Amino acid sequence: MLEKKKVGLWAAGFVLLVVTLEVLALQVGSLELDLPRTPAMAENSAP
Repeated sequence: MLEKKKVGLWAAGFVLLVVTLEVLALQVGSLELDLPRTPAMAENSAP
């Protein structure tokens, strides 16, 4: 039972993460129409 709950929490967290990333990607995408892509990508991928 506990494992099912854990899997459900992971799935919910993953869905939230994907939705958040898609919203951010849309916002960044609309900004990138004016800005060059490479600097933004380099900053985002830095740990």
